Amino acid sequence: MADARIQYRLDLIVRLVDTTTGEPVPERQTIFLEEGRVVSLLERGTGVYILLNHGRQDTRFTVKAAGFETESFPVRYGELDSRFPTITLYLMPVMKQTGYVDVLCLEGRLDGLTMLEAADLNRPEAIIQGYQARRQTLHLMESRRLEEETYAMVHPGTGRWEPFRIKKQPDKLKLQLVSPLEEACEAQEPVARIVRGKVYPDGRYLLRTRAQGGRADYMIRYEVKGEVRFMQIDFYGTEERRLE
Repeated sequence: MADARIQYRLDLIVRLVDTTTGEPVPERQTIFLEEGRVVSLLERGTGVYILLNHGRQDTRFTVKAAGFETESFPVRYGELDSRFPTITLYLMPVMKQTGYVDVLCLEGRLDGLTMLEAADLNRPEAIIQGYQARRQTLHLMESRRLEEETYAMVHPGTGRWEPFRIKKQPDKLKLQLVSPLEEACEAQEPVARIVRGKVYPDGRYLLRTRAQGGRADYMIRYEVKGEVRFMQIDFYGTEERRLE
């Protein structure tokens, strides 16, 4: 009698990350939906899920994870790696309930808004020593473990920051970037985590950060009708917080 063989095809890897911390989202009643129907993804480590034998047609999924806002995301296979198609999804924690966390909020409505992100100015992930534009390499003076793909290069002198993607990290104090930085950078400028906000079709926006004590200064980066704007916000300040 011939041995039965079962073949599996890896169709998608989904990484769920808490946007306020960069930590994997723990498995707590996490459900994936496609067109309203539950889809079975297998957990492979904290915050990592895989989809097998589903087919590789473009689609849209919704994920519901306890303690986080519901999020929908498109799957476009032409934009993903053919061997290991991976999507990293940043989830926003809900307001504090029993067992959840304290968060600070920026919310409102702005016509034409299409993107909303923030860089933490008080807890840098690294401090740069210099930048080699020709080699697209950042040299660091000090650094925490940089485990995410994208970070913010903060330019305090201009009140701006720009996102960059890490191609590889030859050693702890050197980063090779996917593409060149657009702005000149100076020694001792900080590298920060990026906190992602939500923008709705009607212009409503929502961004949450964790209440960690101490200061809560963030540089907000947002796009309105194709124009990128910046605003520095103290989440513990008394002034009104509104994008404009």
